[in-house]
Amino acid sequence: MTIKKFAFDVQAGLRQAHGIDLKRSHVHEVLAALFGFDSYAALTTQQVLAQHDGRGPVDSLDLTRAASRAFELGYAPPSPPIIAAEAARAADAERLLVLPLDDVLAELGIDIELAQPNESEESADEATALDDSDANEDWVLPPTEN
Repeated sequence: MTIKKFAFDVQAGLRQAHGIDLKRSHVHEVLAALFGFDSYAALTTQQVLAQHDGRGPVDSLDLTRAASRAFELGYAPPSPPIIAAEAARAADAERLLVLPLDDVLAELGIDIELAQPNESEESADEATALDDSDANEDWVLPPTEN
């Protein structure tokens, strides 16, 4: 299941069962809160949403944090705990979990250094030489016609 489909299903379920109109982007935000993140952007920066196979332990979902996030997004009581519970139910049904991106890459056998490599001394010297030559040139604008 894609995150788009997940958000659509949660949104439709809340509308049909509880009459709550929830934006799909807010489903993403509540989902992130369920997993302990302050925002969906924070979750997806170095984490990946995945589906577990049911064999190992799964982190518990933070319903209180998710309800608080729904409240922050402007949903008035009694909606926030209902939104959190519906999102948690859907996350459980889809067996969602959050994995660090580094772990996923390692599992795939991909060895990527996420930090930017340092410039070599040669390329740094070339950049300095280019900067120095530009600084000595006189720039003249062409005359404008009146």
